[in-house]
Amino acid sequence: MVVAYKEGLKFIEQRLEFFKTNESKYIEQINVLKIDIHCRDKALIELQRRLDLAETEKEGIQLNVNKLENTSKSLNKIIECQIVDNCKKGLGYNAVPPPHTGLFPPLKSDLSSTGLEELFNEPKTKNSKDKSTDVEPESVKKGSDAPIIEDWVLDDEEEKVEKRKSNLVLKG
Repeated sequence: MVVAYKEGLKFIEQRLEFFKTNESKYIEQINVLKIDIHCRDKALIELQRRLDLAETEKEGIQLNVNKLENTSKSLNKIIECQIVDNCKKGLGYNAVPPPHTGLFPPLKSDLSSTGLEELFNEPKTKNSKDKSTDVEPESVKKGSDAPIIEDWVLDDEEEKVEKRKSNLVLKG
C-alpha cells in the first residue's frame, strides 16, 4: 500500500509540475493576447474617428450636391420660361409670318406720276427759327452754415505745426 501511495504521490507531483509549466505558458499567452487586444482597441478607436470624420465630410458634400441640384433645377425652370418657343400651342405662342411688304405707300412722292408744277411749287414755311421763351432762372440759396474747405485745410495745417513742435521738443 505504501508503494501504491508513493506511486500515486509521484504521479500527482508530475501532474502538478506539468500544470505549473502550462500555467506559466498560459499566463504568458494571456498577457500577449491582452496587449494584442489593447492595440486592436486603439486601432479601432482611430478608425472609428476617421469614419466619423469621413461621414461628416460626406454629409457636407452631399448637402452641397443637393443645393447644386436644386439650383440647377430652378435655373432650368427659369430658362425654360425664358425660351420663346414658336411651337408652343395653346399658350398664346403661335407662329406669326412676317408682315407683307408694299402694303403702305412710300413717304416720298413718286416723281413719275407728278407734274412739273407740283415739283417746283413746294410749300414754304414762314419761319424756321425757334420761339423764344421768357423764363427766369431760380435763385440759388446760400447756406450760412456750410463749411468752408479753406477752414479744413487750415485746421489740418495747425495740427501738423503742433506735431512738429512736439517732435522738436521731444528730440531737443
